[in-house]
Amino acid sequence: MGNSCTGTRKRASSSNILTLSNAGELNSLLDRLGSEQVNLLQEKFRRYQISGGLDFENFQQMMPQINQLPQSAIKSAFYLFDIHGTGKISWKDFCVTMSKSILGRRQDKCEFVFKVFDIENEGELKGKHLASFSRYCEDAIRHFGGSLDNDEFIEKHIQQGKPLQFNEFKDWAIENLELHKLLQPFEIIPSALSEKEIIKKILLESQKAGLRVGDKWNVISLKWFEAWKKYVDFYFGDEKIDESNPQAAFAKFRSKSVMHGMRPIEITNSEIQSEDSELVIDEMHQLGSDYELIPEKAWKELVSWYGGGPEFSREVILENGVPVIEVDLPLLKIHVQNKHGSFSKDPLCLTLSKKKKIKDVISAIMKMKKLEGEFKLYLIKDKAVQLLDPCSTLEESSIAGSCVCRFERETEGEKNNGFDNIIIDEYKEGDHIEFMNEESWNPGYIKEVTEREYIIGGAWLKLSIKILKSETHLLRKPARFPITNEEISGATGLLNIGNTCYLSAVLQCLANTPLLSNFFASESYMEFINTNNPEGSHGKIAKEMGILLREMKSDKYEASTPKKILEEFAKVKTEFQGNDQQDSHECLSMLLQCLHEDLNRRPKSSVGQSSMQITLDDPDVPTERAKSKEQWESLQGSWGSVIFDLCGGQTRRCLICPNCESKRVIFEHFMDLSVPIPLSQDEFQLVVSFIPRSAKDFQKFRFRVSSTDTLETLLERFQSRVRVPLNNLLFAWVQESIIVKIFNPVTVKECLKRRYDLFVYEILSSIQEVENDGIPTLKHKPSKEWRNNLKKGQMVDYMVSDLGWIEGEIVKISSDYIKIEIENDSLKAISSHSNDRNLAPHRKHTTNEDSIFYICLYHMKKYRHSKTFFGVPQILSLGNWYTWKKLKILIISKWQTITKQSDFEDYVYISLLNTKTYDCALCGDEDCYGCPIPDSNEKITWMMENSSKIALCLRWKNPYWNREYVPFEGEDIDSYTIYQCLEEYTKLETLDIECGHCNYPKFTTQMEIWRVPDILIIHLKRFSFLNGQLAKINYKVTFPLQDLDISSWMISSEKTSGNTVSTTRENCLYDLFAVVNHSGNLGSGHYTSYCLANNKTWLFYDDDKVYEVTGDLEEELITPRAYILFYRRRRFASSNVVNLSALI
Repeated sequence: MGNSCTGTRKRASSSNILTLSNAGELNSLLDRLGSEQVNLLQEKFRRYQISGGLDFENFQQMMPQINQLPQSAIKSAFYLFDIHGTGKISWKDFCVTMSKSILGRRQDKCEFVFKVFDIENEGELKGKHLASFSRYCEDAIRHFGGSLDNDEFIEKHIQQGKPLQFNEFKDWAIENLELHKLLQPFEIIPSALSEKEIIKKILLESQKAGLRVGDKWNVISLKWFEAWKKYVDFYFGDEKIDESNPQAAFAKFRSKSVMHGMRPIEITNSEIQSEDSELVIDEMHQLGSDYELIPEKAWKELVSWYGGGPEFSREVILENGVPVIEVDLPLLKIHVQNKHGSFSKDPLCLTLSKKKKIKDVISAIMKMKKLEGEFKLYLIKDKAVQLLDPCSTLEESSIAGSCVCRFERETEGEKNNGFDNIIIDEYKEGDHIEFMNEESWNPGYIKEVTEREYIIGGAWLKLSIKILKSETHLLRKPARFPITNEEISGATGLLNIGNTCYLSAVLQCLANTPLLSNFFASESYMEFINTNNPEGSHGKIAKEMGILLREMKSDKYEASTPKKILEEFAKVKTEFQGNDQQDSHECLSMLLQCLHEDLNRRPKSSVGQSSMQITLDDPDVPTERAKSKEQWESLQGSWGSVIFDLCGGQTRRCLICPNCESKRVIFEHFMDLSVPIPLSQDEFQLVVSFIPRSAKDFQKFRFRVSSTDTLETLLERFQSRVRVPLNNLLFAWVQESIIVKIFNPVTVKECLKRRYDLFVYEILSSIQEVENDGIPTLKHKPSKEWRNNLKKGQMVDYMVSDLGWIEGEIVKISSDYIKIEIENDSLKAISSHSNDRNLAPHRKHTTNEDSIFYICLYHMKKYRHSKTFFGVPQILSLGNWYTWKKLKILIISKWQTITKQSDFEDYVYISLLNTKTYDCALCGDEDCYGCPIPDSNEKITWMMENSSKIALCLRWKNPYWNREYVPFEGEDIDSYTIYQCLEEYTKLETLDIECGHCNYPKFTTQMEIWRVPDILIIHLKRFSFLNGQLAKINYKVTFPLQDLDISSWMISSEKTSGNTVSTTRENCLYDLFAVVNHSGNLGSGHYTSYCLANNKTWLFYDDDKVYEVTGDLEEELITPRAYILFYRRRRFASSNVVNLSALI
């Protein structure tokens, strides 16, 4: 254990500029740090911290150079870092002090150095402390001669016994001291001047030594390097200054104040790399105009300070006896043979000097792939193979530019030409896949890879399936695959505790929000809880959020429960009490607001809230900027929170009277941005799901319907799509996979109920259609040769003693034998022959009182002790002449059409349900999930009589299959882009508002995004009023998964593409990391979410079930269900990184 620092120094007063009460100013200090500087500080702090922070002993160990100072000055320095006087330096205080002292203004640096020696904290130095300070400053004094030579300034104070005041020291030091030299013992991160001195020294050494064969140099983007030189005020080489002029020399050497934003971002060599490979430079870029060459040592220093890349390391070689830096290296794309004899699909890319030998390439590949044995390298050119001599150089082997190679073991026999006849591996062991079997795609995984085959396994497979590597068209990646948190950390589901999918979807997104997730899971939030804020829950919601996220990240349970956080949330937001379905966006907005209040920095003595908006009448530009900044700083400061710091932004709305030009400006802040989908208010959106009778090719159509459209027009448009006669269409309202009502519309308005989904089913509407469909039921005049034309499956009449004439079906037939199955349970089958006089044509003697009826067919699964309906309900057209056995055959046929599976009994049960209670319709037991339907030849007359009260039900056994084979949506007729939505959000509009100055009845108004946050949450307003009716807009809105550029909608901002913190384009670039989906309609629906877990794997969360997204990301994420989009800024503010980091 280290010792806490105890001493006689007086604690700094509240006026100490390092003890800032305004959190906004603290954040501004932290934002001076670059991302790589924060990483350096984190690494150091983690290495030396103990419980509670950094104590005095470890503080000395972290900065060994400070031991040259007197012990009293070292303690004084410790006090300056320990802003809150706890005896241990917190992570945040450490970063704030480091930023202020090392990266701050000259005045800040002067103050830090002065206070290190101001042991008594009196604002002046005297006696032994002044003497120590004088000795410490000796090596940092500039020597110019003449009036600028003030070497004896401090010494005169000592001789005269006069205390040195801070202000007079500051005025002298700014012009006469190399302040960065005084701060070097504290420089964990170097100052701009220190960076300049280090790089300049390396360049001078390299210039003196000249080019030496074997030395390494690095390529660096000239655009970035020039930004760095400007930042450090770099002079070198031809950039001469007349040093005979003391003032010019002073301008060259004086310590420079660096403004926040001038520091370069990470090294951006990606600007010059080739699209072909990140290992080589694009041939369009040239030395001197696009990039520079610097010694490897300088590159390593710059990378340690700034990060970035990629690295282009180049070596000095001899070219015609002259040492040169080899910039353009050959790129080898090498397909490596594996242990199975096949080759990798993706080549190994390698760059080596053209002076290297082929055996060096072979050794490099063996080392990278950890291979042993004898190997050969082949060059592929125009499908011809050339064996490369191991003792030849790449240059001698005519290898230049980009080349394709094959790397394989030594074997006997002649090699084939090119890649036409060799096998490429596209999958590896353990990969989740789908394989084609019996004309359907089935789930599985790669169990084993052999030389020629993939062995497919699966828990549901009785035997392994083998697929040749030459037939990879029979394999594909599934769109999703069920996983647990044992396979992927973070794949923890959330139990649905009563219509709580809206909350679960939001919590999963927050649990995967960068910075925020670890902030709660690591308990860092405890430091920020404000129990005195009357607007929040006194920290209870924040604590429950921390407990839940910590449990989810522990991967202890496959699913956690959000019960506790919901209880605390509902106490504050009472509308969330009970088990009603809620809107996910409203839940997110209120939850963020509650967390903001729980973690608010508001002082205990403060009352009221920070203004949500500021309204300014006829302001000039300076007033606007001043007031908006005032509001913003209050939310970044004492009225803000880490939640708002991370998710908060600011908008500006400007209203102008077209007549007198009076102006009103309103500034508001937001934590999520609600943008409209640009539909006309005179239009409706009609979504129609069409279910053909064949159960194939289910489709979903979206139509724009004008208020002037007639039903006839709409039906014509629909029929042109489905090509089914109107009398064969049945309309139904569907809610949560249940058919609520069957109807025939008379007007367009009847098709626009917003609480339900509109389905249209193809049906049989007449007995004649049944006949045409191949099911004979009408009387037909038989031909004279009918007995000679009998065949299997044909219906006939048969005379049975005591029963009379009965319908039957020929189930077996031969030259002298016929087996007839009678549709009566008392007599199963009859053996006969074609000349039997008891045999007659169908319907010759039996009655013809047949009719058609319709019955619903649902999909259901058992979940714990409840029934859950899912998927697409169907309507079957049945006849009263059907038997139970024929009904079962029909259902199995439709199921096989949908799933393309044959083993029906392995997947589902058929049952009958009461449509009021959804209990079993056969036994009536409420605990029964459905008795199996009879398997008999008895007619289903009872079903026809009760068709309005019952429904058929398929109860699925395997949850994976029920998700994989529910039909999906068809193509959208209309779609929009997120940019169109942002354009709609910021477009110029006219409002019916009377001007207070001239009484003109209208105002023009325009919204602008003024400031954007690190986490940008965009809510698509899918629930909006259209033509006076609340409706859900189901159009697809496309959005980028990466590089969302928001700058065009920040009207007053300037688009930049510089290489500094303040000019980088990445300040306005965002990448997607989560999506909340809503499926369903206005009255009901279900919420799910997609999240990028651990910044590498996309997961799909559906309450307690979690799936890895293995298919096409855009197809999965960009759908009409996308409701809330979560984006992260490409470049986070350093203040957020520091404040939300999981450090003390």
